[in-house]
Amino acid sequence: MLQRIFPQENSSLSSLTALSEEAGQATILLAEMLGSPLARYPQLLQEAFSIESKAKELLLTTMSASRSSFATPIPREDIFTLATTLYSLVENLTSAAHSIQLNQLEDFPQEVSTLLDLIQHQASLTTAAIPRIRNLKDLDSYWITMLRTTKQAQRTAEEHQALALKKQKTRHYLASSLLISHLTQANQDLRTLATEIGRLSVQES
Repeated sequence: MLQRIFPQENSSLSSLTALSEEAGQATILLAEMLGSPLARYPQLLQEAFSIESKAKELLLTTMSASRSSFATPIPREDIFTLATTLYSLVENLTSAAHSIQLNQLEDFPQEVSTLLDLIQHQASLTTAAIPRIRNLKDLDSYWITMLRTTKQAQRTAEEHQALALKKQKTRHYLASSLLISHLTQANQDLRTLATEIGRLSVQES
């Protein structure tokens, strides 16, 4: 492969790492929103939109770096998959923040905080794993941990939905279900990232 013959240009991996860091910032902002009064929601939502805008710029930067590099650390189609999935993750986290503001949600149950904590942990693990794609080393533990935590997050979301269906009135149930749906999609994005990185580790090693 050309990547093994010629010096590799790693700007695309740097952009991917920066993109994953924006996803991490989105989880931090969302956690702040859960603990804030309603009056702060508009400001925090604007900050979420700003993070999404930065992520979009980094997506375009990653694609440009991939196209202009003679040799990339991993195949270009894999860079594309990772970049677009990371951007989808940011979009879903922003949509979660938007749903909180739109429906004026507050007094969140423990399951929502637990789910977001798991997503935040997964985003941090992913940011640490992406630079290691360069030499495809020490990625097995990341992949296995991500599979376990994404499944745990999915079960937490299911538990929330079951409890909410029993206890919440229709309007609040629909509003909280929209939030959980966005968080569940973010969790699925993280599982997709882990699966792709695990596949690369096996395929390219």
